[in-house]
Amino acid sequence: GGQINGVLFGGTMQMPTVTQNDASAQPVPGNAVGFITGGTTGNPGGGIGVHLGWSGTTTLTGQIRDDLDPNTVTSDSSKFNVYSVDVSMSAVVGTPHDYQFNTFDDNSSGAGTSDVTNTLTHRGWIGDNGGGHRHSDGSFGYGAGPDTFTAAASFSLAGGASGDDLGITAGVGGTAPNDTLFVDDITFRGVLNTTGAPTFVESIAAPTAKDGLITGVNVTGTGLDPAGAAVQTGAFGEDALAFTDRTHEWNTAGGQPSFASLDLDGVDYIQFANDDRSVGDLEAEISFAPGLKDIYLLVDDRVNTANELNIFNENPFVDTGINFGVDESGDGDIDQLSSLFLLPDFEGLSLTLGAQNQGGTNMIGVLAAPVANAVIPEPASIAIWSLLGLGLAGFGYCRVRRKK
Repeated sequence: GGQINGVLFGGTMQMPTVTQNDASAQPVPGNAVGFITGGTTGNPGGGIGVHLGWSGTTTLTGQIRDDLDPNTVTSDSSKFNVYSVDVSMSAVVGTPHDYQFNTFDDNSSGAGTSDVTNTLTHRGWIGDNGGGHRHSDGSFGYGAGPDTFTAAASFSLAGGASGDDLGITAGVGGTAPNDTLFVDDITFRGVLNTTGAPTFVESIAAPTAKDGLITGVNVTGTGLDPAGAAVQTGAFGEDALAFTDRTHEWNTAGGQPSFASLDLDGVDYIQFANDDRSVGDLEAEISFAPGLKDIYLLVDDRVNTANELNIFNENPFVDTGINFGVDESGDGDIDQLSSLFLLPDFEGLSLTLGAQNQGGTNMIGVLAAPVANAVIPEPASIAIWSLLGLGLAGFGYCRVRRKK
């Protein structure tokens, strides 16, 4: 998702086509997306490993309250305007991308299975099957018995990303010919182009209540801070206490939209214990009132990509491009920044977030607001909007994982 002329768009990426390039006689576990065999060094050439590819277009939708909509001449706070825009499933050179995937060996399935005991380099290629620009993620030592490792890389996509379609190839370097590694939990994010200007769809009635949307939070894990987590009903705003075990405060960061301009003043939010940022097995189950709502997640900008994706826990949050400030100790200055992510049009009664598992950062924050209550106001016109409609729509996100 991404924002165009004040409207924040989001949607679900289509499922990719999975192409298995390598062959193996080893039984394939049911939770594997694919597998990698042989010495997959160098560039992919005729195709190696397992490739996930997208093509064509996908449609994103967005809503904005009419009185905040720069694309209309009316100003009616009782309705929302709904828009749609198509994006092309093609890689955009010179833009930020990242990927993550797990590899594991399996020697527990009986006859014909193997135990990989080599040191391997994880590699990913962005582009069509059989081509692309490679990024590596260090070496990992596979020892006796089952092993699982995670490959992750963030980069600006170079011109070596060949082909018209968006795709990722998962591979490794340094394998022996008979080694088989299985691939699971593939995540890919990248910038996509819109194919034209957004289109008005319809107007709908606006929700009214800003509070009472978060009804509870339950945090589990090993060695949790006794301060725990707490729901603050209708209390978010400037100088709101960020955590239960600190005097840190949420504040508008320099050059960023104010909470009031985003219409997030007075919404529900959750205070977590800041010390729980390092709990590796943390899970936070959050309960919500019935009906549609927008869920916002604040993540410290120092959190790495792998841990950020772990926090998401397969919930398709999109980056709004907005940063909130953290005034550590509440002494009047902004010390750190947290990025604002959005899960739009959420209709469930609960969701679970994963562990941040990274010290030297600030813990996450969670807010809930009426659908499309918060927008990104910016001066614009239909002409500018048309130009932006042919530009970058924002980050596309897809996670592929087999059910166990």
